[in-house]
Amino acid sequence: MSNLLKSKLVIILGSVVILILIPAFKSNFNAPVTFNEWKQLNWNDFQGFAKPFTGWDAGISSNVYVDYDSTEHEYRAYAAMNNQLSWKKSSSTESDYLLNHEQYHFNITEYHARLMNEYLIENGGKSESEISQHLSTIRNNLDEMQNLYDAESDHGLNQDLQRWWEFKIDSLLNQDGGQKISIDYLSGASVYFPVNPIFDQGVNDNNSYRYFLLEKYDMTLGISSFQYENDIDWSREDAVHYYESDSVLVLEFNFDSLSTSDITCNVKSRDTISNEVYFHKWVFNGDYLYKVTATYPDNSGSNAGYDRIASTFLESFEIQNVSEYWIHSFESSDSEIILTSTLPRKKEEDKGVTTKCLANSNNAKHGFYGKPFFDEYGSLFVPYSIIRHPDSLINEVVAIYEDGWYSYEVESGNQIIFIPSDNIPSDLSTINFGYLLKEDTVEECFRYYYETVQINRQITDDKLNEQTEL
Repeated sequence: MSNLLKSKLVIILGSVVILILIPAFKSNFNAPVTFNEWKQLNWNDFQGFAKPFTGWDAGISSNVYVDYDSTEHEYRAYAAMNNQLSWKKSSSTESDYLLNHEQYHFNITEYHARLMNEYLIENGGKSESEISQHLSTIRNNLDEMQNLYDAESDHGLNQDLQRWWEFKIDSLLNQDGGQKISIDYLSGASVYFPVNPIFDQGVNDNNSYRYFLLEKYDMTLGISSFQYENDIDWSREDAVHYYESDSVLVLEFNFDSLSTSDITCNVKSRDTISNEVYFHKWVFNGDYLYKVTATYPDNSGSNAGYDRIASTFLESFEIQNVSEYWIHSFESSDSEIILTSTLPRKKEEDKGVTTKCLANSNNAKHGFYGKPFFDEYGSLFVPYSIIRHPDSLINEVVAIYEDGWYSYEVESGNQIIFIPSDNIPSDLSTINFGYLLKEDTVEECFRYYYETVQINRQITDDKLNEQTEL
Protein backbone atom coordinates (compact mmCIF):
# COMPACT_ATOMS: atom_id res chain seq x y z
CA MET A 1 0.00 0.00 0.00
CA SER A 2 1.44 3.31 -1.01
CA ASN A 3 2.16 6.07 1.50
CA LEU A 4 -0.38 8.28 -0.28
CA LEU A 5 -3.13 5.71 0.19
CA LYS A 6 -2.20 5.22 3.84
CA SER A 7 -2.43 8.99 4.42
CA LYS A 8 -5.86 9.12 2.78
CA LEU A 9 -7.12 6.26 4.95
CA VAL A 10 -5.80 7.96 8.12
CA ILE A 11 -7.57 11.19 7.19
CA ILE A 12 -10.82 9.38 6.38
CA LEU A 13 -10.74 7.35 9.59
CA GLY A 14 -9.91 10.47 11.63
CA SER A 15 -12.81 12.34 10.09
CA VAL A 16 -15.20 9.48 10.82
CA VAL A 17 -14.06 9.37 14.45
CA ILE A 18 -14.59 13.12 14.79
CA LEU A 19 -18.05 12.90 13.21
CA ILE A 20 -18.95 10.13 15.62
CA LEU A 21 -17.58 11.93 18.68
CA ILE A 22 -19.09 15.37 18.02
CA PRO A 23 -22.66 14.28 18.89
CA ALA A 24 -21.29 12.45 21.90
CA PHE A 25 -19.49 15.58 23.07
CA LYS A 26 -22.62 17.64 22.54
CA SER A 27 -24.74 15.27 24.58
CA ASN A 28 -21.97 14.41 27.07
CA PHE A 29 -22.79 10.79 26.32
CA ASN A 30 -26.46 11.27 27.26
CA ALA A 31 -25.68 12.70 30.72
CA PRO A 32 -28.68 14.50 32.24
CA VAL A 33 -28.89 18.17 31.31
CA THR A 34 -29.36 20.72 34.08
CA PHE A 35 -30.37 24.34 33.52
CA ASN A 36 -29.05 26.46 36.36
CA GLU A 37 -30.78 29.80 36.77
CA TRP A 38 -28.59 32.85 37.34
CA LYS A 39 -26.40 32.49 40.42
CA GLN A 40 -22.80 32.64 41.61
CA LEU A 41 -21.00 29.94 39.63
CA ASN A 42 -18.48 27.34 40.73
CA TRP A 43 -16.49 24.94 38.59
CA ASN A 44 -18.83 22.03 39.39
CA ASP A 45 -21.47 23.79 37.29
CA PHE A 46 -19.37 23.07 34.17
CA GLN A 47 -20.12 19.40 33.35
CA GLY A 48 -19.58 19.28 29.58
CA PHE A 49 -16.58 17.94 27.68
CA ALA A 50 -14.00 20.45 26.56
CA LYS A 51 -14.34 21.34 22.89
CA PRO A 52 -11.77 19.60 20.72
CA PHE A 53 -8.97 21.68 19.19
CA THR A 54 -9.82 24.77 21.29
CA GLY A 55 -7.16 27.01 22.75
CA TRP A 56 -9.41 28.26 25.55
CA ASP A 57 -9.65 26.72 29.01
CA ALA A 58 -13.41 27.06 29.64
CA GLY A 59 -16.68 28.03 28.05
CA ILE A 60 -20.20 28.70 29.31
CA SER A 61 -23.45 28.15 27.46
CA SER A 62 -26.20 30.42 28.78
CA ASN A 63 -29.32 31.94 27.27
CA VAL A 64 -32.56 33.77 28.03
CA TYR A 65 -35.67 31.60 28.36
CA VAL A 66 -39.36 32.43 28.78
CA ASP A 67 -41.87 30.29 30.68
CA TYR A 68 -45.56 30.75 31.33
CA ASP A 69 -46.63 30.73 34.97
CA SER A 70 -50.09 29.17 34.99
CA THR A 71 -50.63 30.17 38.64
CA GLU A 72 -49.85 33.86 38.15
CA HIS A 73 -51.10 33.78 34.55
CA GLU A 74 -48.07 35.59 33.23
CA TYR A 75 -44.86 35.04 31.29
CA ARG A 76 -41.50 35.19 33.05
CA ALA A 77 -38.05 35.47 31.53
CA TYR A 78 -34.96 34.09 33.22
CA ALA A 79 -31.27 33.46 32.53
CA ALA A 80 -29.99 29.90 32.73
CA MET A 81 -26.85 27.95 31.84
CA ASN A 82 -26.75 24.50 30.31
CA ASN A 83 -24.37 22.46 32.46
CA GLN A 84 -23.66 19.90 29.71
CA LEU A 85 -22.76 22.53 27.13
CA SER A 86 -20.66 24.46 29.67
CA TRP A 87 -17.19 22.99 29.96
CA LYS A 88 -13.74 23.46 31.42
CA LYS A 89 -10.35 21.86 31.14
CA SER A 90 -8.93 20.26 34.26
CA SER A 91 -6.22 22.93 34.55
CA SER A 92 -8.80 25.74 34.67
CA THR A 93 -10.27 24.69 38.01
CA GLU A 94 -7.41 26.41 39.80
CA SER A 95 -8.20 29.79 38.24
CA ASP A 96 -10.62 32.03 40.11
CA TYR A 97 -9.88 34.73 37.54
CA LEU A 98 -11.13 32.54 34.68
CA LEU A 99 -14.23 31.51 36.63
CA ASN A 100 -14.93 35.19 37.21
CA HIS A 101 -14.69 35.83 33.44
CA GLU A 102 -17.29 33.11 32.82
CA GLN A 103 -19.45 34.51 35.63
CA TYR A 104 -19.70 37.83 33.81
CA HIS A 105 -20.81 36.02 30.65
CA PHE A 106 -23.64 34.68 32.81
CA ASN A 107 -24.25 38.17 34.23
CA ILE A 108 -24.64 39.54 30.70
CA THR A 109 -27.31 36.90 30.12
CA GLU A 110 -29.07 37.92 33.34
CA TYR A 111 -29.09 41.55 32.20
CA HIS A 112 -30.83 40.58 28.95
CA ALA A 113 -33.31 38.42 30.88
CA ARG A 114 -34.25 41.52 32.85
CA LEU A 115 -34.69 43.45 29.61
CA MET A 116 -37.04 40.70 28.43
CA ASN A 117 -38.99 40.88 31.69
CA GLU A 118 -39.34 44.65 31.27
CA TYR A 119 -40.87 44.01 27.87
CA LEU A 120 -43.25 41.38 29.30
CA ILE A 121 -44.39 43.74 32.09
CA GLU A 122 -44.92 46.67 29.74
CA ASN A 123 -46.66 44.55 27.09
CA GLY A 124 -49.01 42.28 29.01
CA GLY A 125 -51.39 41.83 26.10
CA LYS A 126 -48.88 40.57 23.55
CA SER A 127 -49.48 37.26 21.79
CA GLU A 128 -47.21 34.23 22.10
CA SER A 129 -45.78 34.82 18.62
CA GLU A 130 -45.01 38.46 19.43
CA ILE A 131 -43.28 37.42 22.65
CA SER A 132 -41.29 34.80 20.75
CA GLN A 133 -40.25 37.38 18.16
CA HIS A 134 -39.04 39.80 20.83
CA LEU A 135 -37.20 36.98 22.61
CA SER A 136 -35.36 36.32 19.34
CA THR A 137 -34.30 39.98 19.23
CA ILE A 138 -33.13 39.83 22.85
CA ARG A 139 -31.07 36.72 22.12
CA ASN A 140 -29.44 38.35 19.10
CA ASN A 141 -28.51 41.38 21.22
CA LEU A 142 -27.23 39.02 23.90
CA ASP A 143 -24.95 37.24 21.42
CA GLU A 144 -23.60 40.57 20.16
CA MET A 145 -22.71 41.73 23.69
CA GLN A 146 -21.16 38.37 24.59
CA ASN A 147 -18.96 38.52 21.49
CA LEU A 148 -18.00 42.14 22.16
CA TYR A 149 -17.12 41.27 25.77
CA ASP A 150 -14.79 38.49 24.62
CA ALA A 151 -13.33 40.60 21.81
CA GLU A 152 -12.48 43.65 23.95
CA SER A 153 -11.21 41.69 26.93
CA ASP A 154 -9.54 39.08 24.67
CA HIS A 155 -11.40 36.40 26.62
CA GLY A 156 -10.12 37.95 29.85
CA LEU A 157 -6.45 38.11 28.84
CA ASN A 158 -6.56 41.93 28.78
CA GLN A 159 -7.00 42.33 32.52
CA ASP A 160 -7.71 46.08 32.61
CA LEU A 161 -10.40 45.79 29.92
CA GLN A 162 -11.80 42.73 31.71
CA ARG A 163 -12.22 44.91 34.80
CA TRP A 164 -13.85 47.66 32.74
CA TRP A 165 -16.42 45.17 31.47
CA GLU A 166 -17.07 43.99 35.02
CA PHE A 167 -17.67 47.60 36.07
CA LYS A 168 -19.94 48.11 33.05
CA ILE A 169 -21.96 44.92 33.59
CA ASP A 170 -22.35 45.56 37.33
CA SER A 171 -23.65 49.01 36.45
CA LEU A 172 -26.23 47.55 34.07
CA LEU A 173 -27.40 45.05 36.68
CA ASN A 174 -27.69 47.65 39.41
CA GLN A 175 -29.53 50.42 37.61
CA ASP A 176 -31.84 52.16 40.04
CA GLY A 177 -34.05 54.56 38.15
CA GLY A 178 -31.12 56.75 37.23
CA GLN A 179 -30.35 57.49 40.90
CA LYS A 180 -26.85 57.46 42.34
CA ILE A 181 -26.31 54.30 44.33
CA SER A 182 -24.51 56.17 47.12
CA ILE A 183 -25.60 59.58 48.38
CA ASP A 184 -24.27 61.08 51.59
CA TYR A 185 -27.47 62.65 52.89
CA LEU A 186 -25.53 64.86 55.30
CA SER A 187 -22.92 66.40 52.98
CA GLY A 188 -24.92 65.95 49.77
CA ALA A 189 -22.04 64.14 48.05
CA SER A 190 -23.12 61.58 45.47
CA VAL A 191 -21.11 59.27 43.24
CA TYR A 192 -21.94 56.22 41.17
CA PHE A 193 -20.87 52.93 42.72
CA PRO A 194 -21.95 49.95 40.58
CA VAL A 195 -22.18 47.82 43.75
CA ASN A 196 -22.69 48.80 47.37
CA PRO A 197 -19.60 50.30 49.07
CA ILE A 198 -18.67 50.20 52.74
CA PHE A 199 -19.33 53.27 54.89
CA ASP A 200 -17.53 54.77 57.86
CA GLN A 201 -17.29 58.06 59.72
CA GLY A 202 -15.07 59.55 62.40
CA VAL A 203 -12.99 62.49 63.59
CA ASN A 204 -9.44 63.29 62.49
CA ASP A 205 -7.56 66.36 63.77
CA ASN A 206 -10.88 67.66 65.14
CA ASN A 207 -12.44 67.53 61.66
CA SER A 208 -15.32 65.10 61.27
CA TYR A 209 -15.50 63.05 58.10
CA ARG A 210 -17.67 60.48 56.34
CA TYR A 211 -16.61 58.19 53.51
CA PHE A 212 -17.84 55.48 51.16
CA LEU A 213 -15.28 53.00 49.85
CA LEU A 214 -15.32 50.18 47.29
CA GLU A 215 -12.40 47.81 46.66
CA LYS A 216 -13.17 45.95 43.45
CA TYR A 217 -11.92 45.68 39.84
CA ASP A 218 -8.31 45.74 41.20
CA MET A 219 -9.12 49.32 42.20
CA THR A 220 -10.03 51.45 45.19
CA LEU A 221 -12.91 53.86 44.58
CA GLY A 222 -13.93 56.30 47.31
CA ILE A 223 -15.67 59.54 48.23
CA SER A 224 -14.89 61.41 51.45
CA SER A 225 -16.69 64.43 52.91
CA PHE A 226 -14.91 66.59 55.49
CA GLN A 227 -16.66 69.19 57.63
CA TYR A 228 -14.76 72.48 57.46
CA GLU A 229 -16.31 75.51 59.12
CA ASN A 230 -13.90 78.05 57.64
CA ASP A 231 -12.80 78.90 54.12
CA ILE A 232 -9.76 77.01 52.86
CA ASP A 233 -6.98 79.34 51.79
CA TRP A 234 -5.70 77.28 48.87
CA SER A 235 -3.76 78.32 45.83
CA ARG A 236 -2.50 76.47 42.78
CA GLU A 237 0.99 76.48 44.30
CA ASP A 238 -0.32 74.94 47.52
CA ALA A 239 -2.05 72.17 45.57
CA VAL A 240 1.06 71.43 43.52
CA HIS A 241 3.22 71.40 46.65
CA TYR A 242 0.85 68.88 48.26
CA TYR A 243 1.73 66.35 45.54
CA GLU A 244 5.44 67.08 45.29
CA SER A 245 7.48 64.01 46.18
CA ASP A 246 10.50 62.14 44.90
CA SER A 247 8.34 59.07 44.30
CA VAL A 248 5.25 60.81 42.85
CA LEU A 249 5.02 61.82 39.21
CA VAL A 250 2.13 64.20 38.43
CA LEU A 251 0.67 63.16 35.06
CA GLU A 252 -2.27 65.58 34.83
CA PHE A 253 -3.16 68.64 36.91
CA ASN A 254 -6.06 71.08 36.77
CA PHE A 255 -6.80 73.73 39.42
CA ASP A 256 -9.75 76.12 39.39
CA SER A 257 -10.48 78.60 42.17
CA LEU A 258 -13.11 81.33 41.86
CA SER A 259 -12.89 82.16 45.58
CA THR A 260 -11.81 80.65 48.90
CA SER A 261 -15.21 78.93 49.07
CA ASP A 262 -15.29 77.65 45.48
CA ILE A 263 -12.33 75.39 44.65
CA THR A 264 -11.93 72.42 42.31
CA CYS A 265 -8.72 70.48 41.72
CA ASN A 266 -8.23 67.38 39.52
CA VAL A 267 -4.99 65.41 39.73
CA LYS A 268 -3.71 62.24 38.10
CA SER A 269 -0.41 60.97 39.49
CA ARG A 270 1.73 57.85 39.62
CA ASP A 271 3.59 56.58 42.68
CA THR A 272 6.78 54.90 41.51
CA ILE A 273 7.30 53.13 44.84
CA SER A 274 3.86 51.55 45.26
CA ASN A 275 3.52 51.33 41.45
CA GLU A 276 0.00 52.75 41.55
CA VAL A 277 -1.89 55.42 39.63
CA TYR A 278 -4.08 57.89 41.54
CA PHE A 279 -6.99 59.98 40.34
CA HIS A 280 -7.99 62.67 42.88
CA LYS A 281 -10.80 65.17 42.60
CA TRP A 282 -10.94 67.84 45.34
CA VAL A 283 -13.97 70.11 45.68
CA PHE A 284 -14.63 72.75 48.33
CA ASN A 285 -17.96 74.60 48.25
CA GLY A 286 -17.78 76.60 51.45
CA ASP A 287 -19.66 73.97 53.48
CA TYR A 288 -17.69 70.77 52.96
CA LEU A 289 -14.44 69.58 51.47
CA TYR A 290 -14.93 66.58 49.17
CA LYS A 291 -12.29 64.17 47.93
CA VAL A 292 -13.13 61.65 45.20
CA THR A 293 -10.47 58.98 44.66
CA ALA A 294 -9.76 56.20 42.16
CA THR A 295 -6.60 54.11 42.51
CA TYR A 296 -5.35 51.23 40.38
CA PRO A 297 -2.14 49.20 39.87
CA ASP A 298 0.16 50.53 37.15
CA ASN A 299 0.65 47.48 34.95
CA SER A 300 3.36 47.36 32.33
CA GLY A 301 0.72 46.97 29.63
CA SER A 302 -2.36 49.06 28.85
CA ASN A 303 -4.33 50.81 31.60
CA ALA A 304 -7.15 51.88 29.27
CA GLY A 305 -9.81 49.88 31.15
CA TYR A 306 -8.76 51.22 34.54
CA ASP A 307 -8.69 54.77 33.14
CA ARG A 308 -12.26 54.34 31.89
CA ILE A 309 -13.46 53.23 35.31
CA ALA A 310 -11.64 56.07 37.07
CA SER A 311 -12.94 58.73 34.68
CA THR A 312 -16.51 57.40 34.83
CA PHE A 313 -16.40 57.30 38.62
CA LEU A 314 -14.96 60.80 39.10
CA GLU A 315 -17.25 62.36 36.50
CA SER A 316 -20.28 60.95 38.31
CA PHE A 317 -19.59 63.11 41.38
CA GLU A 318 -22.32 65.64 42.17
CA ILE A 319 -23.43 67.68 45.17
CA GLN A 320 -27.11 67.03 45.75
CA ASN A 321 -29.73 69.18 47.45
CA VAL A 322 -30.92 66.74 50.11
CA SER A 323 -33.45 68.94 51.97
CA GLU A 324 -36.46 67.06 50.55
CA TYR A 325 -35.03 63.80 51.83
CA TRP A 326 -34.85 65.12 55.39
CA ILE A 327 -38.29 66.70 55.26
CA HIS A 328 -39.74 63.39 54.10
CA SER A 329 -37.76 61.50 56.78
CA PHE A 330 -39.09 63.83 59.46
CA GLU A 331 -42.67 63.53 58.26
CA SER A 332 -42.35 59.73 58.26
CA SER A 333 -40.86 59.61 61.75
CA ASP A 334 -42.89 59.21 64.95
CA SER A 335 -40.12 60.45 67.24
CA GLU A 336 -41.28 62.68 70.08
CA ILE A 337 -39.96 66.24 70.37
CA ILE A 338 -40.34 68.12 73.65
CA LEU A 339 -39.92 71.87 74.10
CA THR A 340 -39.05 72.94 77.63
CA SER A 341 -37.25 75.76 79.41
CA THR A 342 -36.04 73.45 82.17
CA LEU A 343 -32.44 72.29 82.19
CA PRO A 344 -31.76 68.62 83.01
CA ARG A 345 -31.79 67.69 86.66
CA LYS A 346 -29.34 65.48 88.50
CA LYS A 347 -30.66 63.69 91.57
CA GLU A 348 -28.59 63.97 94.72
CA GLU A 349 -29.31 60.72 96.51
CA ASP A 350 -27.98 61.77 99.90
CA LYS A 351 -30.11 64.95 100.02
CA GLY A 352 -33.19 63.56 98.32
CA VAL A 353 -33.46 66.62 96.05
CA THR A 354 -32.78 67.44 92.44
CA THR A 355 -30.81 70.39 91.16
CA LYS A 356 -30.18 71.86 87.75
CA CYS A 357 -26.83 70.65 86.47
CA LEU A 358 -25.39 70.83 82.97
CA ALA A 359 -21.70 70.77 82.06
CA ASN A 360 -20.41 71.59 78.60
CA SER A 361 -17.91 69.23 77.00
CA ASN A 362 -14.56 70.41 75.75
CA ASN A 363 -14.38 72.19 72.41
CA ALA A 364 -14.20 69.26 69.99
CA LYS A 365 -16.09 67.64 67.16
CA HIS A 366 -18.62 65.08 68.33
CA GLY A 367 -20.64 64.59 65.16
CA PHE A 368 -21.14 65.42 61.50
CA TYR A 369 -24.07 67.65 60.62
CA GLY A 370 -25.83 68.51 57.41
CA LYS A 371 -26.17 72.09 56.24
CA PRO A 372 -29.05 73.70 58.21
CA PHE A 373 -32.05 74.69 56.12
CA PHE A 374 -35.58 76.05 56.50
CA ASP A 375 -38.63 74.53 54.88
CA GLU A 376 -41.29 76.57 53.12
CA TYR A 377 -43.04 77.26 56.45
CA GLY A 378 -39.91 78.65 58.12
CA SER A 379 -39.19 75.61 60.33
CA LEU A 380 -35.55 74.76 60.92
CA PHE A 381 -33.94 71.41 60.07
CA VAL A 382 -30.43 70.32 61.04
CA PRO A 383 -29.55 66.71 60.09
CA TYR A 384 -27.00 65.27 62.50
CA SER A 385 -24.93 62.12 62.95
CA ILE A 386 -23.31 61.33 66.30
CA ILE A 387 -19.75 60.02 65.98
CA ARG A 388 -17.95 59.90 69.34
CA HIS A 389 -20.42 57.84 71.38
CA PRO A 390 -22.63 54.84 70.49
CA ASP A 391 -26.42 55.15 70.64
CA SER A 392 -26.58 52.85 73.69
CA LEU A 393 -24.77 55.45 75.84
CA ILE A 394 -26.89 58.45 74.82
CA ASN A 395 -29.74 59.57 77.01
CA GLU A 396 -31.24 62.23 74.76
CA VAL A 397 -30.46 64.53 71.86
CA VAL A 398 -30.69 68.22 72.73
CA ALA A 399 -30.86 71.55 70.88
CA ILE A 400 -30.46 74.82 72.78
CA TYR A 401 -30.86 78.40 71.60
CA GLU A 402 -31.44 81.44 73.82
CA ASP A 403 -33.96 80.24 76.44
CA GLY A 404 -35.31 77.38 74.33
CA TRP A 405 -34.49 73.77 75.12
CA TYR A 406 -35.51 70.95 72.78
CA SER A 407 -35.25 67.28 73.69
CA TYR A 408 -35.33 64.54 71.03
CA GLU A 409 -35.54 60.78 71.26
CA VAL A 410 -32.36 58.98 70.27
CA GLU A 411 -32.54 57.58 66.73
CA SER A 412 -30.54 54.53 65.63
CA GLY A 413 -28.75 56.42 62.90
CA ASN A 414 -28.93 60.00 61.74
CA GLN A 415 -30.83 62.49 63.90
CA ILE A 416 -33.07 65.31 62.74
CA ILE A 417 -32.91 68.50 64.80
CA PHE A 418 -36.26 70.20 64.12
CA ILE A 419 -37.54 73.51 65.49
CA PRO A 420 -40.94 74.77 64.29
CA SER A 421 -41.11 78.28 62.87
CA ASP A 422 -43.33 79.59 65.72
CA ASN A 423 -40.54 78.93 68.22
CA ILE A 424 -37.71 80.56 66.28
CA PRO A 425 -36.80 84.19 67.06
CA SER A 426 -36.50 86.43 64.02
CA ASP A 427 -32.95 87.35 65.05
CA LEU A 428 -31.75 83.76 65.55
CA SER A 429 -28.12 83.52 64.37
CA THR A 430 -26.64 80.44 66.11
CA ILE A 431 -27.87 77.22 67.64
CA ASN A 432 -26.22 74.57 69.80
CA PHE A 433 -27.20 70.94 69.32
CA GLY A 434 -25.78 67.68 70.56
CA TYR A 435 -26.52 65.04 73.16
CA LEU A 436 -26.34 64.02 76.81
CA LEU A 437 -25.01 60.67 77.93
CA LYS A 438 -26.90 58.49 80.37
CA GLU A 439 -26.40 59.14 84.09
CA ASP A 440 -22.89 58.50 85.33
CA THR A 441 -22.26 57.95 89.01
CA VAL A 442 -18.87 59.64 88.67
CA GLU A 443 -20.05 62.76 86.85
CA GLU A 444 -21.88 65.28 89.01
CA CYS A 445 -23.67 66.80 86.03
CA PHE A 446 -24.98 65.79 82.65
CA ARG A 447 -22.22 66.51 80.17
CA TYR A 448 -23.38 68.23 77.00
CA TYR A 449 -21.54 67.20 73.81
CA TYR A 450 -22.57 69.75 71.25
CA GLU A 451 -21.86 71.60 68.01
CA THR A 452 -22.49 75.28 67.31
CA VAL A 453 -23.76 76.22 63.87
CA GLN A 454 -24.50 79.53 62.18
CA ILE A 455 -28.05 80.07 60.95
CA ASN A 456 -28.90 82.04 57.81
CA ARG A 457 -32.59 82.82 57.75
CA GLN A 458 -32.53 85.30 54.90
CA ILE A 459 -33.21 82.67 52.24
CA THR A 460 -36.38 81.48 53.96
CA ASP A 461 -37.61 85.02 54.57
CA ASP A 462 -37.23 85.75 50.85
CA LYS A 463 -39.24 82.63 49.94
CA LEU A 464 -42.03 83.50 52.37
CA ASN A 465 -42.19 87.05 51.00
CA GLU A 466 -42.51 85.67 47.45
CA GLN A 467 -45.40 83.42 48.52
CA THR A 468 -47.12 86.34 50.30
CA GLU A 469 -46.87 88.49 47.18
CA LEU A 470 -48.41 85.71 45.09
